[in-house]
Amino acid sequence: MTTNTRKSAVTGKTVKDYVDNKELTRVVNEYNARHKERMEKGLPQEIMPNVIGIAIKQIAVSIGSRHNFRNYTYLDEMVGDAIVQAVYSVTRFDGTKFDNAFGYFTLIIWRKMTNRIKEEKLQQQTIEDLMRDPLYVCYEADENDNDAYIDINKENAVDFYYDGKLG
Repeated sequence: MTTNTRKSAVTGKTVKDYVDNKELTRVVNEYNARHKERMEKGLPQEIMPNVIGIAIKQIAVSIGSRHNFRNYTYLDEMVGDAIVQAVYSVTRFDGTKFDNAFGYFTLIIWRKMTNRIKEEKLQQQTIEDLMRDPLYVCYEADENDNDAYIDINKENAVDFYYDGKLG
């Protein structure tokens, strides 16, 4: 896919499109038509054209570089999840109803990235809650030679955490 330049309808400035929406929509529609025929005949799925894969990757990387997602430590995982979800959704694009494959993939990628952020935040919150819980025993004795003579059990942990204020 080649990059196209156009005038922005909002700002009036010249904008470079990194994905040609019309060509992407045409290629996706052609691929989906072939895919549907092959599934009806019971044939194995055809390999997706490189044009679609490259466009999905470019969209995912571009969205990942936006200020909304830029500084997350798990950005690579977000982009990877988004690419997988978009590739999975290629055959679900209905060209008879929509003529904007770029918008379709952009929305799928955006939603998958925001879902990954929610999942990571939930996981981090669970880890923090467990770290704050004095009754959660995550220590196994004799794993570290320096701690071999320290007696850690629930009673000692509670006493240490509450500084003897419970009794």
